[in-house]
Amino acid sequence: MNSHDMRGHKIELVFENCECIDVSVDAIESFYMTTRGKRFAFDKVSKQLFETVEVDALELKLNMSDASNFYHSSQNQMLSLGTESVLTDRKNCVERIKTSTDISHVNINGVCYQMPWSPEKQYDNVFQKITKECTNGKNFITISIKSDKVINEL
Repeated sequence: MNSHDMRGHKIELVFENCECIDVSVDAIESFYMTTRGKRFAFDKVSKQLFETVEVDALELKLNMSDASNFYHSSQNQMLSLGTESVLTDRKNCVERIKTSTDISHVNINGVCYQMPWSPEKQYDNVFQKITKECTNGKNFITISIKSDKVINEL
């Protein structure tokens, strides 16, 4: 098994509306993901070839107790959402993660992982489930996303 040192890094959750929230690795309790292969798409206008890794299943457990571990990827996103302070923005990021079921991608170390998505619902990922729990005074959520046609199980 290969390993990647993630200390000092983050993962980026990308939502359907292109909002991006960075999650410090300090908030990650557990993370499992299986993939099925790469997808390439050429954009004629920009003359770029986009590459993503298709995900079969993802399970991400996060400790939500420290809002400083969650923040918008850019200052512009924070400002466009009308957030008046960094502290408020971080609390908003926690609420967005806890309540939204529209994660479309996860970016890790420059690699884009595309979540399973059903075309039936445009603004909601029907394959995403959120489970909340409280243990020893700490709040946790588990985000599970699993394709209906899984090739590789967790």
